Amino acid sequence: MANPKVSVLITTYNHEAFIGEALDGVLMQKTSFPIEIVINDDASTDNAPNIIRAYWAKYPEIIRPFFQPKNRGSTPNMADAYYRCTGEYVALLDGDDYWIDPCKLEKQVALMDAHPEYSLCFTKEGRVSPCYQMTPGTGTCSEFTLKDLLHNDTMMGTSTVMCRRALLSEIPAEYYHQWGTDFYLYVLFARQGPIGYIDDVTAIYRVHPASLTQRPGQISRTLGILQTRLDVDALLEHRYHHIFQLARRYVDVSLAYLDEAHDYGKARYYLSRAIRRIPFELSWDNCERVLIAFLRINFPGGYRAARVCKHLLRSITLKRRSR
Repeated sequence: MANPKVSVLITTYNHEAFIGEALDGVLMQKTSFPIEIVINDDASTDNAPNIIRAYWAKYPEIIRPFFQPKNRGSTPNMADAYYRCTGEYVALLDGDDYWIDPCKLEKQVALMDAHPEYSLCFTKEGRVSPCYQMTPGTGTCSEFTLKDLLHNDTMMGTSTVMCRRALLSEIPAEYYHQWGTDFYLYVLFARQGPIGYIDDVTAIYRVHPASLTQRPGQISRTLGILQTRLDVDALLEHRYHHIFQLARRYVDVSLAYLDEAHDYGKARYYLSRAIRRIPFELSWDNCERVLIAFLRINFPGGYRAARVCKHLLRSITLKRRSR
């Protein structure tokens, strides 16, 4: 095949119920340039590998599948797939998400070609979940900066992102122990140029019990998020230290140890780290979070009584207003 303009990078693990729809969303793309699909299966134990092989047999000129002999986790799987991409641009797609706009790649390539200063771009994202109602986009374009990303680390849905591959020839070792794969990777690109945005819904994020962000384990999740922020802070040489709100992250870890493991020692340790950050991140919200955590850990009976009183006062106030 001709050298691809875009490599579509798909990572998958036990996505037999979803991988076909993900591949169909890529194969329906209407493009004026060649593409390749690099799909990395992380040793799935379900029927996903057979589904991938069936698509590979049908579209051998586009699909390049790789099957890992043993499960390594989402981050190494993503890095391995990234190194296998050969396109000028890399479009990310999780194996349990899917694209709904047949012109997604065409729109994003046009934007990136027109703005060589952009390091990556993304679009609006829809969700499949019982409580979500998708709203249409306007089709307008705008741009964001690294600072915008640091302030809102969840603003980009993975399956909407397209990045300029030449900007990242080697993935740092710190990336391999990140919780999830997204934020740290985006920062690696965004520190080298602005972020483009198209206000069209082009992809659907599927919320289901097996998705990475829905899995149980608050301790590992909050610790991973905290460590990622610390690593990004170090990557950026602490120039944006004030943005990371580490006090809030330490409180999250503290309460995770309290609620999940009933480990009061670890809960107090991480709370103390949060308290040390308060002078540098002074806000009412942070102070309130630290105070609530302090009461829950050290005076649980008093905290419960205070919550009961708060609810009673709110109920009384609402009744008086309704009269």
